[in-house]
Amino acid sequence: MIAVKIAVESGELICYNQSRRARLLKIDQFFAGTGKINS
Repeated sequence: MIAVKIAVESGELICYNQSRRARLLKIDQFFAGTGKINS
């Protein structure tokens, strides 16, 4: 828990979460696009 708190304070965890969320959004959009083509 302390290590997480330090990571948040340094901003590393925030940057990691933002990049991860952006990657997940791209994957969601990709599957949404392929889903429309398939159906």
